[in-house]
Amino acid sequence: SVTTTNATSYLFNGLTSGKGMLVQSSSTGLTGSVMSVEATSASGTATGTALNVVSTLGGTNNAAAMITQNSTATTNTDYGLRVNNNGAGGTNIGAEFSASGATNNYALITSSGLVGFGTTTPTSPVHIVASQTNVLQIDGTNATAAAANLNTTGTGTVAINFSQSNTVKARMQMTPANGNWTLNVGGNDHVTVAPGSKMGVGYTAPTNTFGVGNA
Repeated sequence: SVTTTNATSYLFNGLTSGKGMLVQSSSTGLTGSVMSVEATSASGTATGTALNVVSTLGGTNNAAAMITQNSTATTNTDYGLRVNNNGAGGTNIGAEFSASGATNNYALITSSGLVGFGTTTPTSPVHIVASQTNVLQIDGTNATAAAANLNTTGTGTVAINFSQSNTVKARMQMTPANGNWTLNVGGNDHVTVAPGSKMGVGYTAPTNTFGVGNA
């Protein structure tokens, strides 16, 4: 048996636009795996990797170490990549992404599609469903920076809705056109803070330092 060297080695040094290795199946009844890479260790001391993909491709053509693609046209739920870690004991991590060493480092980019945490049917770009006390926690370690930044590149309002069963109960929003910050409860604007240290309770366009209306 091989211990510290390569058991099998393939070199495709002259390869340009072709495929160094193609494993393919056109079976319509496939229920197994076209290729399976398995590593087992009964001792629990293994630190190796079942599959290791290393790329040193250079240039300016957006080279990738691995591409997974699923172009099957079905009415079922299809996956481009599915990662599952269900080992017993210790700590399980489904996936870890890291990017460093370059001018720009992005650990994860989703160029299209919706992202769901705790849900398989997300309805927003980021949709979180959880039973924890804090569904979302943001910790900022920079003393001079904001922990979160809500930004718009358009002319619409920047808002946070507080809802119950998808019914908005209260809303905080900023209007880019005038810079006003507004607290809306029950569909009515109750508090408005305007540039120039102006605040209105019951006024949507306060002109004094503090004013009270009847909203």
